[in-house]
Amino acid sequence: MTEIVRVCSTAELAPGTMRRAPTKLPIAVYNIGGAFYATSDYCTHETSSLCDEGYLDGDEIECGWHCAKFNVKTGAVTAPPATKPLPTYEVRIENGDLYVVVPSA
Repeated sequence: MTEIVRVCSTAELAPGTMRRAPTKLPIAVYNIGGAFYATSDYCTHETSSLCDEGYLDGDEIECGWHCAKFNVKTGAVTAPPATKPLPTYEVRIENGDLYVVVPSA
């Protein structure tokens, strides 16, 4: 069974910004030009928090520890040292609020 978790209102997440979802599983939510995306908050190279230590540039998130980069729309690795893509999550918008869909373990 999946869990649907409210992150914030869409107005609270400005374009070009990100925030961690209030979920047990560490999930980062991004606003890229008015479209919303969600990935794991942890770099697949060495579990650095992308929200706390990463840098968002366009649709790429760069890990603050070793400069691995990922496409936040797809989770794909765009620069090493990471080799595994980020898990991605479904985002829903309902009545101006932003939700992330968290699959059951």
